Amino acid sequence: MLSKAGFKVDTDEILGKGSFGIVHKALNKNGADVAAKRIDFTDKSKKHLPEMASDLQKLVKLNDENIAQIYEVVQEKATIWVFMELCCHGDLVNYLQGDEAASSVSANEKLKLMLDIAKGVEYLHRNNVIHRDVKPKNILVSNSPATAKLTDFDHSKFLDEDYSTSLMTSNVGTMAFKAPEFYIRTKAGALNYHRNVDVYAMGLTFLAMIQNNPFLVPKLETPNEALELSPGYTIGMLMAERKKYKVEPLQVVKISEEGGDPEDQLWNHVRLEILKMTHVEPSDRASAAEVVQNLPRPQIRHQNRERILSHLNVTPAESTQGPTTEESCHSLTKLSLRVRPAFGSPFASQSSVLL
Repeated sequence: MLSKAGFKVDTDEILGKGSFGIVHKALNKNGADVAAKRIDFTDKSKKHLPEMASDLQKLVKLNDENIAQIYEVVQEKATIWVFMELCCHGDLVNYLQGDEAASSVSANEKLKLMLDIAKGVEYLHRNNVIHRDVKPKNILVSNSPATAKLTDFDHSKFLDEDYSTSLMTSNVGTMAFKAPEFYIRTKAGALNYHRNVDVYAMGLTFLAMIQNNPFLVPKLETPNEALELSPGYTIGMLMAERKKYKVEPLQVVKISEEGGDPEDQLWNHVRLEILKMTHVEPSDRASAAEVVQNLPRPQIRHQNRERILSHLNVTPAESTQGPTTEESCHSLTKLSLRVRPAFGSPFASQSSVLL
């Protein structure tokens, strides 16, 4: 065990690896399970350590049920340790596509997770934070009942007080979820974007949840030859290209005809919201607050509650106060590895200078 600021890190137990660091299992001062992320800096990248540590430290004050809580940030000479909430179901990909999960997650439960994600993004924006890497792998799922929580704030940035117009210039994020404005530069070669890139990425995340493709990679629902024939060509790239050449804007989703079963009608409603979230013009895109307001509300049925309680080995009579985080974690299988694809893949995180 490695001791850091009162936390005990199990360096032998790795929960996940990413482009920015390794996540270990750890214990807090009370002996409860937490996650410890170690971010190492090279001699070349060390100049960015103080700024990243400062931004991460600001996130400690954020407290919302749809944000994975950061408890403490420890800055060392060439390393940052981030101690954060441990979510027992792992990330959204594991929760929806794990060995026993995919067939058991209902449309209502997916809708509830979508609403959680929207509330999390809205909370960040309301507190002057832009995430810049919203995607299924950066959304954790906790227990009792299943709740989605945004995590992985390595690319996050605090905005100016007038956060609605604050512009960012760094080319960060994950290609498959990047908004068109990441592919459109000014005459001087610079990028200009702001907080609604999070809404765009959230829209593609919702689309991926509906489609349930392998690894929750979103796919365009209106057939397009360019995407089918060009490996690594993303939806955002295509939208930016059509805007550049003043071609009719691309619609990401296909709306079914009226009718169909209730689940089809539900996803039609969500697809209409996705259209607003993925508009090629940032100024015409829905805000996170509007997404929260307009998403249909899930109808939580009794059998869903019973399934959740059964999964946790808790009877309804015992569930009035709910199991503790530690009890819930121990009733589940080990947290799956959060392994990111190799750098250069359209589904891997990219980063340059963090501004």
